Amino acid sequence: MEGGLGVKTSVLQDGHVSHASFPVSIWRLLQFISVSIVIVCIVGLFVRPDLTLFFIWNILIPVVPLLLFVAPGLWRNLCPLVTLNQLPRMMGLGGSKRLSPWFVAHCGIISIILLLIIVSCRKIVFNDNAVALAGLLIFLALIAIFMGVRYKGKSGWCTSFCPMLSVERLYGQGAALDIVHSHCQPCVGCTKHCGDLKSKLRTSSPVRGKAPMTYLMFFASIFPGFIFAYYLVPDPVMLNWLEIGRMYGYFIVYCSISASIFFLVKVLFRISSIKMTILYGAAAFNIYYWFNAPLMGSHFPLDFQKEVDIAIRVLVGGLSLLWLVHAYRKTSH
Repeated sequence: MEGGLGVKTSVLQDGHVSHASFPVSIWRLLQFISVSIVIVCIVGLFVRPDLTLFFIWNILIPVVPLLLFVAPGLWRNLCPLVTLNQLPRMMGLGGSKRLSPWFVAHCGIISIILLLIIVSCRKIVFNDNAVALAGLLIFLALIAIFMGVRYKGKSGWCTSFCPMLSVERLYGQGAALDIVHSHCQPCVGCTKHCGDLKSKLRTSSPVRGKAPMTYLMFFASIFPGFIFAYYLVPDPVMLNWLEIGRMYGYFIVYCSISASIFFLVKVLFRISSIKMTILYGAAAFNIYYWFNAPLMGSHFPLDFQKEVDIAIRVLVGGLSLLWLVHAYRKTSH
């Protein structure tokens, strides 16, 4: 940021980085819109539940992984929960406390567990129950605000317990578009492992420290298997604990197979942990859109849906190849 007037971005072009500056007022407007969308969705889940569920799960959510893959910094600027978490600080009500050393050391695994629980619970309740989904959104919003009131900067949510943190770190390895944060002005030094601290640090070494890297490697190793399980394991009947237990048993099996392949390939071919993490990140991205391509293609005329499915899968494959090359180049710097 220069003179507090704008937020700097960096875009990789032919191996070089170009910079642009965006006024903070633009970011504030976009953040207001993102929070407004969440509020409209919450209201819609009560007023027009079927339409709102369709919008959330079939239009809104399928776009998020692409945004995280290409520009995780953009997501970190626009995420409505980030904005709500930082709202107390903007109003002069931000907290000054710091997380205890225990939470600092283990928040990585806590955020991963939260992500796995929330996503797997889609199959149990959130995909079809509008009231339950509205309750989840309200709960997350209130937690984000509370943590902003109690803890310093982003330390109580965005850089610690946010369920999307591991996904952001994973795809920050090879992001094509690098965007500096627009929230912390100035930086308050709230956390040690901050992905927003410095543009150069985030793109060349998005995960610093032994603990964050260990958790990221664990997450990457199970991520493809988790996605496979989500789309291949049948949805359980709500409140049928036997079926729910069976579903989670399959999740454990798929994730275990995924992790076993990860470490077997790593040992046999002597591939570094960071490169295996990057490879599995790209694999997870392709698997997700392989299953979602028909869903996204269904929004087009029937005569073109098959072509759209193929086009989405090819484009995702090409994009992930570029991402892999970019990420691998950065690991050698």
